[in-house]
This record gives sequence, C-alpha cells and structure tokens, in this order.
Amino acid sequence: YVFNDNTAPSAPDFASVPDTADGTWSNQSLVITASGSTDDFTQPDDLVYEYSLDGLTYLPGNEADLTENGTHTVYFRVTDESENSVVTSKTYQIDKTLPTIDLDMTSDGSNYPGAEWTANSVIAELTGTDTGGSGLDFCEYQVDDGSWVEGDSVTFDQSGTYNLTYRAWDQAGNSSDEGTAVIKVDLTDPEDFALDATVLGIDKIRIEAETTDAHSGIDAYRVYNGTSWSDWME
Repeated sequence: YVFNDNTAPSAPDFASVPDTADGTWSNQSLVITASGSTDDFTQPDDLVYEYSLDGLTYLPGNEADLTENGTHTVYFRVTDESENSVVTSKTYQIDKTLPTIDLDMTSDGSNYPGAEWTANSVIAELTGTDTGGSGLDFCEYQVDDGSWVEGDSVTFDQSGTYNLTYRAWDQAGNSSDEGTAVIKVDLTDPEDFALDATVLGIDKIRIEAETTDAHSGIDAYRVYNGTSWSDWME
C-alpha cells in the first residue's frame, strides 16, 4: 500500500509560566511552551517542534523564553515525518518596569513644601508615569493609617497633622515606590487670652495674660497699651 500524507499536524496548545491571560500584560519573564499536536500518521513523540521569535528564523524546541519588556509574538512550527508543517503564533506582553509618581502640593495658590504649618487648606495632586509599555492604571493614596483610596487628588481642609502615603500602578500590576509627605494645617485661631490682674500699688497694676493654640502653637504676641500696639514678641 502507498499512503499519501498531505495533511499537516494539528496546531499545538500554548501555555505560559507564569500563566498569563490573553490580552493582558505580565510583570514577569515568561516561558512559553507548545504541546499537544497530533498527526494522522506520525506519532506525537516523533513530531518535530521548532520556535521562532520573528517568524523567520526557527530554532529546535517547544519552549521559548521571553525576558524583555515589550510585545512579543512567539511562533511554533510542528512538522511530521512527511514534512508537512503547521505554524501557529501567539502574542505576549511584558512590562517589568515600575511606574513613577510625582506629588505637587499647593496652599492658597502657592507651592506648599510640606512639613510646615499653613493657615490655609492644602491640595495634594498625584501624577503617575509608566515607561514600561503597559500604561498607567491608577494612582492611590493613604492618609495616616486609613484605607487606600484610588484617586489623583486629595484636599486637606481641616486643622491637623497628616501623614500622606501615595503610589502608582501600571496595567501590568507593577507598583511604584511609595512616596510620603507630612501636611500641617491650622485653620483655627488661638484661644482668647485669659487675663489676671494684680494690684501692686496705688498706681500700679500687673496684668498677666495666657492663651493656648490647639495645633501649630503660639508663635508670637503683642500688647496694646491703650494707644498703640507693641512690636511682636516671642
């Protein structure tokens, strides 16, 4: 009998380690494996597997390593004993580069450097950047020990000292290094002075005044003598 084999093997199955869903980005190197081709006349163990990363040059084997950032198309060619071949391909995306994040803070329309008291609200704005290829996903921030909140802007409009932590995520699941800032807002006036008068003589009275401030503290004070104000005193 003479058998004519003009039929190519079936297309192989693809698998990646770590497992990566179609159309998604990975933040790790990938090992791509082809297996499972069948043929009408050639036994599975006798099928020849080759791979290519450009669709032109093929190397022997059913396993390809992807280590660099970018979009990669992996080609596998499976050939039977009659030299019939099937070529199939699949695309994978890798981004192992961490995004970056910048913080810009303003108070009353001017730059606020942080860690110093301001008598106005503070607006903190986040800007994330991704250069690895997958693109920026989102920014998020945490105030003190609270929950993480997705967003790129937060306003501090209540008196107090706040610890702000922030980071950015890209589409591959990479997180930027965390940034931190201290915000100090004091929108509250000091307490009214408590006065204590002591008569020292027929024409002399000593006045003692005391006040407190709940947030930034007392910086300076001055005295009015009934005619004019004194210079500020610490």
